[in-house]
Amino acid sequence: IPIGKPKTISFTIPEKKISGEFPAKLGALHISIKFKYLNKIKEERDKAIQFGMLWGQKSYPAKIEYEGKTYRAALRLKGDLHDHWEYPDRWSFRVNLKDKKTILGMSRFSLHNPNSRVIADGMLFQSWAAAFGNLSPRYSFARVSVNGDAWGVMHMEEHVSNYFLELSRRKDAPIF
Repeated sequence: IPIGKPKTISFTIPEKKISGEFPAKLGALHISIKFKYLNKIKEERDKAIQFGMLWGQKSYPAKIEYEGKTYRAALRLKGDLHDHWEYPDRWSFRVNLKDKKTILGMSRFSLHNPNSRVIADGMLFQSWAAAFGNLSPRYSFARVSVNGDAWGVMHMEEHVSNYFLELSRRKDAPIF
């Protein structure tokens, strides 16, 4: 029997649930995008629904507010499968922050509905993968709004990049 407080993920999550830290304490991420750009994203989404796949999407300027700070960003619709963009809201976005800024240490990340992940308990899976020495992107959750419309809790996941490899103490190499 271990002495002291266990540090494994299987004990950490229930402990955070009991204390109210999970999932209650989430940052609010507010996206502001000009109407004309939001309409262009809607057109791309409509084409994706019509053809059954997303292609030819472009990035558009946006402002993101998180924990009292405002960030310039470029964002685009993302997702190979329809679950990322078929609903009236809660679309998946790829976000690139400008001016070498980061949110939770991430300058490039994806925002998506947690249900869009194939693995329902992606958080646990990623924690276990990292514990066994495998590459695992950083992630978090946030309460997201777009132009004042609440989209609910969304998953933030770091985009795999050279910086991701550097933080993981890995050599620059192709990632599959």
